[in-house]
Amino acid sequence: MGFCWTGFFLPGLRAISEGLWRVWALQALWASLVTFFHDAAEDFQRHSHPGVSSFLSLCADLSAMALVLTMLCCGMFGKRWLVASLFKRGYVEHPSSASAA
Repeated sequence: MGFCWTGFFLPGLRAISEGLWRVWALQALWASLVTFFHDAAEDFQRHSHPGVSSFLSLCADLSAMALVLTMLCCGMFGKRWLVASLFKRGYVEHPSSASAA
């Protein structure tokens, strides 16, 4: 169970392909919030509201940090989540022929 690089670089795609819908929803939420807060901060900056703009920029930065943490979690635990979901579905681990010899 090593690091899951596809889970790190493509967490949403990996979550959808493995049926991890909660992980996908969390990743999509953070990505959407980053975009929303960033766009809102730019809009308020154009309309001369620097206090609101800086607060929204902070919210965008915090959402980006949460997105990166989600990516790290998907990388560290992606393979474990996949194996756990397979066992829930009834898959049974059989010894390989190489280890039996």
